[in-house]
Amino acid sequence: MSSHVGALPIPYRTTDAEPTFFSLSDPGASVPSPHGRTFPTALDPLYANRYEVGAFAREAAEIGINYLGVCCGASPMLIRPVAEAVGRTTEGQPVLRAPLRCEQANVLPRPTCRG
Repeated sequence: MSSHVGALPIPYRTTDAEPTFFSLSDPGASVPSPHGRTFPTALDPLYANRYEVGAFAREAAEIGINYLGVCCGASPMLIRPVAEAVGRTTEGQPVLRAPLRCEQANVLPRPTCRG
């Protein structure tokens, strides 16, 4: 029998102690959620980053997983590295490969540019 195998991870940093995103806590939150838990509205700081999701996708593809995606919490920021991990070319803003010049920084307060 031959079949496809899929992997659709939930992109949150779970642990053995908190194995699902429903059970994640965020003890470092300066303002806890009004209902006393992170799920469903305060999961933001517990996201896996694009590089972690990309590494997962590469490893999954290497072991023969041939249906990849991202489940609850998915965003374009996380879909792109999955596509690129399996050799797809993505459109839009390319990933920055070089540091920004000072005047390109889109942060506040603006850094002091020299020379």
